[in-house]
Order: sequence, then C-alpha cells, then structure tokens
Amino acid sequence: MVENLQGKVCFANCVMKNIDKVRDSILESAAYFFDRFGYEKTSVDDIAHRVHKAKSSVYYHFSGKLELFRTVLEHEIDSIRCGLNAVKAKYDVISGQELEEYFMVRIRLITAAKVYRQYVLSSYMLGRNEVSEAVDEVRKKLDDDEYAFFLEVCRTGKEKNIFPEAVSPEIFGNMMLLVLKGIEIQLFDTDDIAKMEETYKAMLEVLMFKIYKNN
Repeated sequence: MVENLQGKVCFANCVMKNIDKVRDSILESAAYFFDRFGYEKTSVDDIAHRVHKAKSSVYYHFSGKLELFRTVLEHEIDSIRCGLNAVKAKYDVISGQELEEYFMVRIRLITAAKVYRQYVLSSYMLGRNEVSEAVDEVRKKLDDDEYAFFLEVCRTGKEKNIFPEAVSPEIFGNMMLLVLKGIEIQLFDTDDIAKMEETYKAMLEVLMFKIYKNN
C-alpha cells in the first residue's frame, strides 16, 4: 500500500516536472522571437514550432501571445529588481558609493532586458494598446521600488544637508523615474552601447561629486 502510494507520488512529481519543463521551453522560445522580431511579428505558431510542440500545447500553458509576452517581461523586470535590491542590501546607509553602483548596475540590467528593449523601440510606445498597458502594469513593480528608493535618497540627502530643504522627496522621486526612462530610450537607440555607458559613468561622477564630498 505504502509502496503503491509512493509510486503515485513519484509519478505525479515527474509529470509536474515535465509540465514545468515544457512551459519553460515555450517561454524561452517566446523570448527568442520577441527579442528578434518584436510582439507584432511573432506568432504562436512560430513559438510552438521552435520547441517542436503543437500550438495547442502553447495554449495549454498560456492564454495566448499577450500572456506569453507579459510573462517574459515579468521575468526580465524581476531580474532587474533582484539585481538592484542586491546592491541596496550591501549598504547600511545611502551614500554616493551606493548610488553610483546602483546606477551602473541598473544600466547593465536594463541593457540585458532584451524583450523590454524591443518594446521601448517599437511603435507600441505610441498610444494606448494592450501591449503598452501590459508593459506598464509589469513595469510598475520596478517603478514602485525605485520611487521608494529615491524618496529615501532625498530624505537622507536633506538630513545630511546635501539637498536643499526646498527639494520635495515626492517630486524628486518622480523626476528620477522620468530621467531614468529617458536614458533607457537613448541607450536602446544607440549602436554604441559601450560609448553610452562611458558617458553615463562620467556624468555620474559629476553628479555624485557633492554627495561624496559630504560623506
């Protein structure tokens, strides 16, 4: 009786692992096509064919192309958030060194988010549609993290007399989000990412000078 039950549990675990494996392979295929061709030019047929599965297998795991796109984006954004949280966890207090590392790690993580990059450079940036709404919703987790972080940066900066008292933490947080998104667009629209990173780092050294000076 016990052996029979153990056999059923083992079989169930094997089935679940196989299901997870198929699901992961479908996501990898979707990421491949979204990266190279964008959302509009990718089809569920393409995704299924690359992993040697019937289209019905894709629909077993995902409701359609939009859910695939959203899930791939979630993985990319979660990876960015994880990397940035690791930087913040290294420091007890917010300092110039932490900010400089944060910004440099951020640009590298954003560069690695290939599907997000396709979205930023595509026509889907213009107007409201199901894709832009999905991206904004997924991206909100990162925006909320960064907004909270920059609120703390501003408040700490004011306590250390780095920022003037007139600076509003809320406005500062929103401004930083707008600046960073603008940098993303320029980063994704250049053929010389290395040069862009060099310029970005040089700008950070100038911007961080006062913070270093007051620490």
